[in-house]
Amino acid sequence: MSPADEILYRTEADLVNAVVGRAAGTLNKHTYGASLQAYAEELGGILEPVQQCCSEHPELQQEWADKLAQTLLSAILKDLQPLSRGERAMRQDAYLMFVVTLLSPALLKLEQPMGQSLCQALQQTWKTVWPKQEYQIATEEMIAAGYDKKWYKCYITQATCQSLGKPDDCFELNAFRTFRDGYLSSCADGPALIQAYYQSAPAIVRRISLRLDRDRIYQDIWEKYLQPCLSDLLHSRWEDCKKRYTDMVRVLQREFLPNGTVPPWDA
Repeated sequence: MSPADEILYRTEADLVNAVVGRAAGTLNKHTYGASLQAYAEELGGILEPVQQCCSEHPELQQEWADKLAQTLLSAILKDLQPLSRGERAMRQDAYLMFVVTLLSPALLKLEQPMGQSLCQALQQTWKTVWPKQEYQIATEEMIAAGYDKKWYKCYITQATCQSLGKPDDCFELNAFRTFRDGYLSSCADGPALIQAYYQSAPAIVRRISLRLDRDRIYQDIWEKYLQPCLSDLLHSRWEDCKKRYTDMVRVLQREFLPNGTVPPWDA
């Protein structure tokens, strides 16, 4: 094994150890910066040998970035393989959030060519393995700002209408707000359903907002659920609207919060 191959081999092993089995944990605007800084320093130490080698041999950079990304995704797939279908979906979701919120921003934070190349190679490799779960590369600034920005905190109907170019005071949103504050609040289970929605909706919107196909997702939500719900409201079919809307939330919880659904929707 040549010295260069030995460097790449050690880096592959260290990178796998820095990702496989890890979890993003509970991050918020108060802890995110410190957590990202610590992880970036860890990755910097791992990638420094390959960066030095690629500085002397620039032709190796893209090749090595691709190899590192492929090795990492192979290790993730190996970690997922023995799990049941449900467990695999939850673990895969956890890896996606780790890559989006910590790994990619940390690689970019290094401000070194190998970090940027690996970040892009990882995105492309992930897309090859899971084409229906393509993610957006986010910087530290995007994630940190997201804890305060409206698109991290707004709700499914509002986010959908925004994606479709509708203003916050549009007819559709006002109709759903009137339904929430009127009919739904007066139902025996209404307050519990509203509270459960408030607990899960921001997290669902956050997951969707990190997807490159978010506009398609919102278009599907509109066509499958919200537009029929609006028709129910216009024809005074209050109970039909309630059922359709709660079904929508259940579906979105299963798809975007596989390990964090809110029990009251299924009570």
